[in-house]
Amino acid sequence: MEALLPCFWRFFILINRDTYSPQAIHWAIVLTAREGKVAELEEMVVRFVQESFADPGVTGVHLIRPAEGSGSREFLLHRSFVSREHSRRFYESETFRKYQEESEPLLEKDAVIRPLHGLEAFFRSGSTPPPRWKMAIVTWLAVFPAVSVMSRLIGPLLKG
Repeated sequence: MEALLPCFWRFFILINRDTYSPQAIHWAIVLTAREGKVAELEEMVVRFVQESFADPGVTGVHLIRPAEGSGSREFLLHRSFVSREHSRRFYESETFRKYQEESEPLLEKDAVIRPLHGLEAFFRSGSTPPPRWKMAIVTWLAVFPAVSVMSRLIGPLLKG
């Protein structure tokens, strides 16, 4: 499969060999804190994230906190696993069950959990991403000009 990948992605895989997996799975999790419980939920989520790295299938977690002064009580977690099987085992673990019990009184509603595919993580707008065709157009409009300019600037240097 790597032979079919463009050069950049083969390079990405080589430098990220420890965490790259074609079966990797990523989840977007939105947590909404109860009124007056934002700090308490943040403390608990940070502790849980740190503990979760003991699981060998966890490859990364990004926590996006509510902006100060915004009045928002919404936290976003982007959690990555080596595979769907590792994800399943993690969410069935004692660590996760304990986290659920601790977080329940701090949450306004159930967490919104959905899988992320491709570049969806960059297109967050509420709890639903825009249609894939819109993401493709925006990505193309950003990437194509950048690649065109870079190839014109770097191309002559590479010809040597």
